[in-house]
Amino acid sequence: MKHTTMKHRMIAGLAVLVTSLAVQSAEPKTGPNTTAAEKTNPASQWRSQPPADCPFKPSASLTGIEFTGRHSDYRCGDTFYPSWASDGNLYSPWTDGKTDGDDCQSWQVPAKTGHAVMKGDDPLKLEIHNTSPPKVGASAPYTGRYPAGSLVHNGIWYYGMYMPDFGEQGYFLNFPSKFISPDGQSLWLCYSANFSTGWNGVKLNFNPPGGRYGLCLHEVRLLSPHSSKTD
Repeated sequence: MKHTTMKHRMIAGLAVLVTSLAVQSAEPKTGPNTTAAEKTNPASQWRSQPPADCPFKPSASLTGIEFTGRHSDYRCGDTFYPSWASDGNLYSPWTDGKTDGDDCQSWQVPAKTGHAVMKGDDPLKLEIHNTSPPKVGASAPYTGRYPAGSLVHNGIWYYGMYMPDFGEQGYFLNFPSKFISPDGQSLWLCYSANFSTGWNGVKLNFNPPGGRYGLCLHEVRLLSPHSSKTD
């Protein structure tokens, strides 16, 4: 659900409980003249620090994740759940923004949901196009009608939805399998951040740096007990 924080969703997906962030000294590349493929932030780590009452035994091989600083800068909607199809493309729901010239909002009445194809093998250079215009769907008595799970199998696209109470922070977290490295140590985190920053005087920070309200793809690598620390 959207009110679940990004770190908590990361914990559920990776069984990594994190409470601290350390920043490396790498110089970031930012600014309006920096292309998406070149744009970076300082590398940072989310180390595993499970609470004392955690019922699960800490992993001996996975001790956290590191954000390398490489991330996308797509200016389109959010709530992407890419599914890797047999034609080599990713197919994904989306909403709450404008993608490929079409506007779609899942919190309005009537609620709409979008669907797009993401072409390319580089997470920073994807071509994103709608497969058809956004579709209208009733949301009452809930506060929205949002995309959820997405799966393309045997030529059929299975597209799930959920009816949320609107929240904040990070949401729709997933790791597109297309962008997992052959050794399984490098992945790209797909998410959106901080819809409600500024509302009621509450300021939300972007963690990791480079996040935004929209489609975000951040490169991460898995950490082991032998990985260097950035304390």
